Amino acid sequence: MWIILCRLIPSFIKGVLWGIFCLWLSACTEPSAHNLPSPKPLTFDLPVVKAQMQTVPRWYYAPGHIVAAQRIEIAAKTNGFIQKISVQEGEIVKAGALLALIDNAPVSNAIAQAKAALQSAQVSVRDAMQDVKNYRRLNKKKVLSAEKLRKAELRLSLAQVAVTKAHALLKAQRAEQIYLRLTSPVKARVIERLADVGDLASPGVPILRLEALQPLEFETAIPAQWVRSLQRGQSVPIQFDGLPKAVNGKITHIIHAADPITQTCKIKLTLPAKQLTGLFGKALFTVNTERLLTIPENALIERVGVTGVYQVDQDKKTYFVSVQVGKQWQQQRVILAGLNSGDIVVQTPPIQLHDGS
Repeated sequence: MWIILCRLIPSFIKGVLWGIFCLWLSACTEPSAHNLPSPKPLTFDLPVVKAQMQTVPRWYYAPGHIVAAQRIEIAAKTNGFIQKISVQEGEIVKAGALLALIDNAPVSNAIAQAKAALQSAQVSVRDAMQDVKNYRRLNKKKVLSAEKLRKAELRLSLAQVAVTKAHALLKAQRAEQIYLRLTSPVKARVIERLADVGDLASPGVPILRLEALQPLEFETAIPAQWVRSLQRGQSVPIQFDGLPKAVNGKITHIIHAADPITQTCKIKLTLPAKQLTGLFGKALFTVNTERLLTIPENALIERVGVTGVYQVDQDKKTYFVSVQVGKQWQQQRVILAGLNSGDIVVQTPPIQLHDGS
């Protein structure tokens, strides 16, 4: 056994020494990292802009919602059962479109009675005219007294008055028949259905509620102290949830009466078409101005969740600087922290841009 160990130990020592020699040889043959050439920085030809102080309006954000300027309630003018409702909630109807029908049986009976009364009055007039004609002939022959002729002429006058009344009654009943067809006065949207087929319709009780598609208004309120600075026709931007850009509205109504609880005054602004009623938004009323540091919106970039800009130093090299941003104004963004006035930043920085470019 001792003989075997004495033979293995020199072989093990030789292997260790050979390994150390190979490592030393590889270290001598490989080039040193300090001797490698340094990579050249990437070069870009990009537009730059200076951060500068600008006069920015100070806004009051007034919450509100869109409503239709014209809201219509459709109701019957006569009593009757609803025979048909031809629209559904949410449907858009044109001006003059049929909305509902009221049962016309009572009106048809009244028209028939008016026609009968008219015919009877016309017969009475013809009979009275014949009597007057005969009585006048007899009176000329001194056969009939003047008193009877006068009474015949009186009956003729009364019969003619009865014909006039019958004509007026028939016309009124026919006008009632027109009211049995309920139509839309303007192009509108059906927003609520308050009755069903078979229900009794009464005068003044609404069956349907509509809202005109145009014009649309934005209703809001602002503190009473700023109402005097507003004018009718003034343009005000309105930001709506879900819309990328603000919509410009024009002031149409300024209610110069403050709410005793909130101390605010109601303001109404007209909106362009193709907006949804009930949509929530915020009107930006300019109440003052202030000097703030701004840069173009397209100079901002986000890297690993941090918003910042690429600032250019005196050697024309770029370095990423994180910034704290504020509100947006005319394609500009207010910088609250991270830059100073006069600092140069890169516009629309590409993804390949990095520190030292």
